[in-house]
Amino acid sequence: MSLITQAPPAAPLELTDATPKLFLKRDEDRFPAMLAVSGSANHELRTFNVNATGKVTPIAAGSLTLTLYAHAGYPDQASITDPAQWLPIATVEPEPIGGAGDPETTSWMIRGTDLLYNLSNGKMQGTFKSNVADHPIPEGDLEHHMTGITEQDPVVVFAIGATFEPTEAPPEGRQGRAGQEPATVLELSFFEMTD
Repeated sequence: MSLITQAPPAAPLELTDATPKLFLKRDEDRFPAMLAVSGSANHELRTFNVNATGKVTPIAAGSLTLTLYAHAGYPDQASITDPAQWLPIATVEPEPIGGAGDPETTSWMIRGTDLLYNLSNGKMQGTFKSNVADHPIPEGDLEHHMTGITEQDPVVVFAIGATFEPTEAPPEGRQGRAGQEPATVLELSFFEMTD
């Protein structure tokens, strides 16, 4: 496997409720940390992988859901950070974290494997897998097949998002950043495309 491209560094993702959010660029919060497949890369009908890994520190017991998003070309710039503008091509089962006996910080990963796109029908397909801590999700087909892919650059763009739904209140004494409520914090360590 060799590296094709990687996303720019991402800011930590802070989740206080079940509202989906995307990882944003570390120094530019108007844009997601994205991977883009360039038309000039000539990847049509050649398989590639999209990998993302990181850490999560839950504020309380709850369920973490990771999502691999994609878009044919760039989403509209005015709403590019809105997950509703992206197609969730792989969403994992909600994963319980932060309960009694769980580590304070744990790892997560999500991976689209053997992805390929076909310009003649405008679709992308592949498989995905993920795990949070020690709970692997079996590899399966993408939940959605993307449509609308054209030769226009970029051909496909990927982003990572998450939600956290608390099942318990945060322990007393837990503080958020100045003036903010306590949040579950996810860090994106690697977001890359490989062949």
